[in-house]
Amino acid sequence: MTEKDDFEANLLDGDGVDDCGGAMLSAREVWEWVEEHDKRLIQRIVNKEIALVRQEIVDEYRSGIWKRENIRGGKPCIFGTRIQVSFITDLLQQGISPEEIATKYYPQISLNTVKKLSLSPKK
Repeated sequence: MTEKDDFEANLLDGDGVDDCGGAMLSAREVWEWVEEHDKRLIQRIVNKEIALVRQEIVDEYRSGIWKRENIRGGKPCIFGTRIQVSFITDLLQQGISPEEIATKYYPQISLNTVKKLSLSPKK
């Protein structure tokens, strides 16, 4: 017996359900409504998750920092690279200028990104 058959057999002994308008819905109609409602609910959840992931990516892009478990063990890196933020902050703490870091040490990172890190509060 399928879940749907079991549902139909147990729903008020097959008498149906009042749809609050006086009409009776059969167990099959109720099941079909539930299935459609579930599909819409699942789609809403999926859409919400997609929106959250997109927002997370935008936030990471704006901050210039991202974390991925499969990149450097989840340590914060410069967005779009495998360069750990700590590499840059260590150089800044040694007194190396943002300009020098962006040209000599890490030319693939923009000067603006290095400057953002130099202005970030120390953790």
